Amino acid sequence: MLSSRHEQLIDELEATATRTYLEEVLLACLLPLRDGGPTSWDEVTVHDAWVTDGYLAIIYTSPWGPKVGVVHTEDSLNREKPAVAGWDLANFSIAEPLGSAADHLRYDAEGLGWYGDLPAVQGFPSKPALDG
Repeated sequence: MLSSRHEQLIDELEATATRTYLEEVLLACLLPLRDGGPTSWDEVTVHDAWVTDGYLAIIYTSPWGPKVGVVHTEDSLNREKPAVAGWDLANFSIAEPLGSAADHLRYDAEGLGWYGDLPAVQGFPSKPALDG
């Protein structure tokens, strides 16, 4: 299900004149989750996403639940072309049921389960504070 935050994220990224590698990956991930792909993209709700400190984080409701967060570092994406890395992330991670990843979630202070490159990120991924 397409959320207003999902649309807002796409609009913000598309309006950015110069995007970083991870911002390009994030945009390339968000587009097929809006427009469709070979997997259960229509069962995904993106609640929030951001890029900071060398990683990208996405909070979403996975197909058939639950709400989780995934984090990937620039290194873990193997420096693939952003379009390839984003498409793969959308279709073969986010738009698929969690499967065995559900057995290895690490929970933050708010009770949200995270998976992905957590050992590479100090603490849990935290959204950067907004200016102002």
